[in-house]
Amino acid sequence: MKTERTGLRQLQQQFADYIVHGHNEALLSQQINNSHPPGSIDRLTVYRNGYYVRLQDALANDFPVLLVELGDTRFGKIMTSYLFDHPSGSTSLRHLGHRLSNWLKSENHPVVWSEIAALEWAVLNAFDAPDADLLSTNQLSQIPSDQWESLQFRLHPSVTLMSSTHNIHEIWEAVTQYKTKPPSAAVDDYLVVWRLNNSPKVQPISQACYELLCSSNQKKSFGNACKGLQQTAIVDTVPGTAAECLFFGCQFGWFQNIDG
Repeated sequence: MKTERTGLRQLQQQFADYIVHGHNEALLSQQINNSHPPGSIDRLTVYRNGYYVRLQDALANDFPVLLVELGDTRFGKIMTSYLFDHPSGSTSLRHLGHRLSNWLKSENHPVVWSEIAALEWAVLNAFDAPDADLLSTNQLSQIPSDQWESLQFRLHPSVTLMSSTHNIHEIWEAVTQYKTKPPSAAVDDYLVVWRLNNSPKVQPISQACYELLCSSNQKKSFGNACKGLQQTAIVDTVPGTAAECLFFGCQFGWFQNIDG
């Protein structure tokens, strides 16, 4: 019985290796009934093609905007190449596309494709990120003035900060709202992706607000974050910019409760 189990495991591993990598076709074909059409090779091919079609469908579901940007045929070809380089390593399809943005960049595909993939992955992460108590505007107003210099604001776990070189928010918004997709264009985009009322959201922000939020992500004190803003913004505008960003962030749930 043990020998039979060992033989079955070995056969299963060989079959999995064939499905994922295309290895062992000749060896496996000898173990498949070839007495009736279709032949053993054709039967194996049906399973292998079916496997990749299902994975491509999963990626199309996770990256619908990239699908529209590329078109069905090109999307299928590129996703096949991606899956060859990064086979599914989990029983869950949830993490299948986590390397896609970096892979597109490493393969020298247009930068806008990589940026769209990064935005869509951030949206997925926002959907199922852990929850946390939020900092309210009322709590913000009650912080003593002598604590502001050393205070550290923490972003909510669902928040992802993005900077891009193309109009990816405009493209994402048009596709997700079933409108005509605009052509890609070179533009500096600064975005916050997060979850609000159990739904992922994407919000364009100013460069100054982006830098302030990045400072929070890097666990810098509020005082040091404001000093950093002075390098890229007019000094007189820093207090107002910082206050506006904090207030806006509290309204939309970008910050965790400081006492949490």
